[in-house]
Amino acid sequence: MDKIEGRKLKICYVADPSNIITQKFVRFFADRGHEIHIIPSFLNPERIPEFDVEYQQITIHDEIVPPVSRWGNLGYLLKIRKLLHQIHPDIIHHQSLSGVNINIALATAGKYHTIVHPWGADVLYNPEQSRRQHIKTRMVFKRISAVTAGSYNLIAHTVKYGMDPNACYFVSMGVDLSKFKPGIDASNLREQLDIDPTHRVVLAPRQWSPKQNIDTIIQSIPLVIKQHPAVTFVFKNMIGLAGKELAEQISGLGVEDNVILIDQDAAPSASFATMPMYYNMAAVTLSVPSWDGGPTTILEAMACHSPLVLSDIPENREWIINDKNGYLVTPGDEVALAEAIVKMLDQPKWLEESFRLNREAVALKAEYVASMSYVEKIYLKLSNSNN
Repeated sequence: MDKIEGRKLKICYVADPSNIITQKFVRFFADRGHEIHIIPSFLNPERIPEFDVEYQQITIHDEIVPPVSRWGNLGYLLKIRKLLHQIHPDIIHHQSLSGVNINIALATAGKYHTIVHPWGADVLYNPEQSRRQHIKTRMVFKRISAVTAGSYNLIAHTVKYGMDPNACYFVSMGVDLSKFKPGIDASNLREQLDIDPTHRVVLAPRQWSPKQNIDTIIQSIPLVIKQHPAVTFVFKNMIGLAGKELAEQISGLGVEDNVILIDQDAAPSASFATMPMYYNMAAVTLSVPSWDGGPTTILEAMACHSPLVLSDIPENREWIINDKNGYLVTPGDEVALAEAIVKMLDQPKWLEESFRLNREAVALKAEYVASMSYVEKIYLKLSNSNN
């Protein structure tokens, strides 16, 4: 893309303000001097971020509360329409099309320069669940200005639903290589978590959801510790009731002494700032969902030289070649997963070389500042166009 000499923009994000990905976008473009507005697509009053004082150009419109049922959609959309008329944004960037986002995208596409950044289920799963959702998805992609996506598979699916391929851009969520790097001392974290000093750590960092196949990881644990008893599985982003149910499942297998569950809200050690320590602590990092959207989790682990066992899905194959720089396994197969974990714990001969390959790949295609700067060029190009 040609370099564009631009101006300061009014950028509106339709997103969950508490999500770390939203915050990455917001902080970068606020630092660049752009005026930022966030319309919450999901709002937890207890998790609204407090941006530093220098981010005075950031407004979270928490007066607009997402509806809890579809009956509140009309009033919600009318409030958004009024707000957008007041702001008159240069760019509206939707983080995902799930939930209420798709209705907002339908309402804004064609009236404003609208971009969608799909996260996975919104284009890989949701459109096939009902004819209504399928039609709405096609309508969005035929009307919006551009797509940014963290995997080429997601881009292909947006094109399938009518998106112009020439308006699709590969954009990773971005990894800060100054923070996510190898060689970080994780001894304090191990002590906080009370991990046996003789144990190696198998890290499952993904937030619980049905698609993440956390139950498959749990079912693999007895098979792994049968061959490597000195291993602790750390599940980092558990949520309330789901965490309790998983704890019961773990207890039923008799492997609770080899497992640590960390509530994403209750524990200080669960904060995003601690993630580089987790990856440096891990002898293996796991991510085995049934589908995905090019998760930053994997790229962060790659940057930290953390060995990877991932599900064999298109998004992961864009980064990992099986038995070269990681292992890929069939989603939902606990036996194959256990075998791959064991092989990684046995340290394959290519492991050291994979560290170099993985960090270089992230530096080339997913470095934070470069990724966000690329998005800025997309914003400026659209804002300078008449379409």
